Amino acid sequence: MKKQLCAAGLAAWMTVSGAGALAASMPSNWAQNDIQTALSNRLVPDALQSDWQRPITRAEFCTLGTQLLTAQGYTFAALTGDSPFTDTAEEAVRRMQVLGVVNGVTDSTFAPDAPITRQEAATMLYRMTNSVALPTSYADQRTPYTFGDDDSIADWAKEAVTFCYRGGVMSGVGQNRFDPLSRYTVEQAVLTMLRLRSYAAAQAPTPITMTAEGVPMLYSNNPEGFVTRKFERGGLYTAQTELKVDQPTDIEFYHWNYMGSYQPMKVGVVVTNSGNLAAQVSVVRKGIGVGLDSIDVSADCYMHFYADQQPETVSVDKGESKLIVSTTVPGGSLINARYQLSTASEGLTMKIVALKQDMASEYLAKLPRGTDDAAGRTAGLFKYSERRATVDASKVRNFMLCGNRPSHWKLNPGEYPQSYTDDLAAKDMGTANFTYFLNGNFATTYNLDFTNTSGKTLYIRPDDPAVRTGVGKYALYTPKQGWQVIEASVAQPYALPLDDTQSLRFLMLGGNYGNIGFHIA
Repeated sequence: MKKQLCAAGLAAWMTVSGAGALAASMPSNWAQNDIQTALSNRLVPDALQSDWQRPITRAEFCTLGTQLLTAQGYTFAALTGDSPFTDTAEEAVRRMQVLGVVNGVTDSTFAPDAPITRQEAATMLYRMTNSVALPTSYADQRTPYTFGDDDSIADWAKEAVTFCYRGGVMSGVGQNRFDPLSRYTVEQAVLTMLRLRSYAAAQAPTPITMTAEGVPMLYSNNPEGFVTRKFERGGLYTAQTELKVDQPTDIEFYHWNYMGSYQPMKVGVVVTNSGNLAAQVSVVRKGIGVGLDSIDVSADCYMHFYADQQPETVSVDKGESKLIVSTTVPGGSLINARYQLSTASEGLTMKIVALKQDMASEYLAKLPRGTDDAAGRTAGLFKYSERRATVDASKVRNFMLCGNRPSHWKLNPGEYPQSYTDDLAAKDMGTANFTYFLNGNFATTYNLDFTNTSGKTLYIRPDDPAVRTGVGKYALYTPKQGWQVIEASVAQPYALPLDDTQSLRFLMLGGNYGNIGFHIA
């Protein structure tokens, strides 16, 4: 019968520790309190709740790791395909291999029953923090540290050993030695997982309160893709609103032309003049990106939009509907465009349109609405295009922007709407109810003001499955460097010294998936 050891059982167990075989299987005195905590939090698999001083195997360490990730709320995806290992069918090993946490000792073998070494344990722990399951590793924990036996630590393990030591996950063995090749016991491994759990908790984001500002924003990503069946009379519109007097409005759209290589289309903005006089519309700013790579397309859009430029004026006659800005998009290509329009005239309505062909004014005024029901796609008018927050660098260690999960939408007060009637919610939506806001806050510019920044560095990196092993790109403005596109990965965050940067602007580019982590150290 498999032994199940709960916290209460451990307490009773310790009262009879003098009894021969039982005493041999008890945790060491220095480990007992932490073992009890780990048991209480269900971090120890049943099979490891005895023989605490024996060496733990490579496969058992994987089992311990999956237990921790499960307790932290991570849901493992169903395993598909064949395992690369021929010497083990352990599910935990396979899960850790899929996460990128473990490799084999050869291309086809894992050596599941081999005792794990300290440097192997450190490497697996470090890779867990760089995985989507527990993404908590930041650059400040990789400042080099030299042990007295550094020459004995394998090159492939040095960064992991540094992280585990500086993060308080693993310690040395005394006399400034790490002893990388010695074996790791069950109780040491359990305590390590408990420390990793504490380290992860310390990386939890702090809520930051935001206020809304900027200008109204008409945004269109519903439908995201244009296909033949969505068109009537050669065109459609996706979102519309009144162009108010002396109130600049940003207009942004993100659409794919799926009409085929034979069918380019025009995507742009139509203004209808229902007033009594001819009207003047000022194109204050414009940014356009067209191509196949979504992030690069968005980068082109925003870098052009925020560059210095001269406004352009377009006349719209009384009763006329006029395509005042447009871009021809080849079949199979993506467009991300942003304009800022302003007028001193009354009676103007504007709409975002997609056209298969040039159309007369009377047809432009009667275009049908195009929508789809894909979750996460949005078309409508948002009252504010920007958010602002003050971050006290002496109190905030971690925060997050652009959350794309329901659990994150309420993290930062004022970042997302909390009801359909909220001022931050959109008007004139498509069909998917929960997308009354931009999932991930695409097109929203963040203005961050920092206080108490002396000696501090800001690290920026993605925290999302889509970029676990890839690179995220974001638009960033600082007074010193202006607007630029930065790159960051889980393993290599973007580092920005805050000593001379008390403010910045940040904008997530299309093609990313949100969940951007910020760390101050």
